[in-house]
Order: sequence, then structure tokens, then C-alpha cells
Amino acid sequence: MVQATLTEGAIGYRKFDVIAGAKAMAVIKMADGSEPPFGATVMNALKQETGLVNDGGSVYLSGINAGDAMTVYWGGVAQCEVRMPTPLPADMLMNTLLLPCHPVSERAGAEAHG
Repeated sequence: MVQATLTEGAIGYRKFDVIAGAKAMAVIKMADGSEPPFGATVMNALKQETGLVNDGGSVYLSGINAGDAMTVYWGGVAQCEVRMPTPLPADMLMNTLLLPCHPVSERAGAEAHG
């Protein structure tokens, strides 16, 4: 919620950090077949939260753009990265995306979060 009080005749400007892109259900899986833990967050390159992991690795993602990478965080650390398909499937809203999550190197994870 954004609130502002302006005097008569004044022009006000606000900057909104919007997330641009498609939305879809996805399932995130690690290389060993496990899933990120419940409550893990998915963030885009601008550090905007684009999803929250539920049971079984399912997540409702926003801000999906073809070829973009998103990072999955838990325990306060970047743990793995998913890449959106190129091109995005036309039936993305009807079917769940399966997104493999590739480990983030320790150095990259520290830089991304700190």
C-alpha cells in the first residue's frame, strides 16, 4: 500500500518495483530428485521475490521471462538456480513447469545475498 497526501494542484510521483513477466505453477527439483524445503524463496536477478516454495517443491512463480535465471534461497543463502525455458511454452498456464535447480557456487551465493 502506498499512501501520499498532496496539496491542491500538486503533482506527485511514486516509484513502484513491479515484476514484469508471465505467471505459472512450477515444480522445482534438485539434481538428486529432492525438493527445496517448504518456505524457500525464489528471487529474480533484481532480488525481487517471485515465488515461495510449498510442499513437494511446488511454487507459483511470477515474473517469468524466457531464458531468465532465478535463484532459490533457504537458510539465508543462495542454494540453487533455475532457468526458464526458451521459448516459454504456450500452454504454461495450463501445465506445470518442471524446473531443475542447479547448485550455486559458494562464492556466487555469498555475493548474491550479501
